[in-house]
Amino acid sequence: MATTVCLVRHGQTDANIDHRLQGREDRPLNERGIAQARLNAEHLAQERWDVLATSPTWRAVQTARIIAERLGMPESEILPMREFEAREPGEAYYMTAREIEERWPDGDVPGAESRESVRERMKQGLLHLVERYPGKRIIIVSHREGINGLLWLVSNGEIGTGKTQLGNGSISTIQHQDGKWEILSHNVRPEE
Repeated sequence: MATTVCLVRHGQTDANIDHRLQGREDRPLNERGIAQARLNAEHLAQERWDVLATSPTWRAVQTARIIAERLGMPESEILPMREFEAREPGEAYYMTAREIEERWPDGDVPGAESRESVRERMKQGLLHLVERYPGKRIIIVSHREGINGLLWLVSNGEIGTGKTQLGNGSISTIQHQDGKWEILSHNVRPEE
């Protein structure tokens, strides 16, 4: 019995336009981000989904609510899970990659959560859902670093962290069956 998991990156915020790290700060979707979430909802509505989990960060919750409404899921059934939160950027909060590289050329940002930590907590959240809802179809709304971390784990490092530029509103689908993971698609962006 296969369990299908759809990983949705939240829609765009104003900070995403400038490629600034937002971490866990609650920032709303901008107009394009709302449009991306609506396109995701339409795309996902072509199939049946049983469970919708989300990062508790506002931009992810907004995306999840738009999807839930289109799928006819009550908002009360959305599962906020801290395991799917954004990576903590530490002192690099609201900085661009260039600014971070200039300030910390070795990449060691004080207070920043490690990529390994992000992957591990995302994996734990994913495994929790798969164990709790075997054979179901699950949507997880999360963030770039976390989704890339899961894709990296499932693909044995072939895609994901350091290799895949996930766009806002992108959809990646993985499947678990007989103890094995398979990537069905990644970084799909419904037409805008």
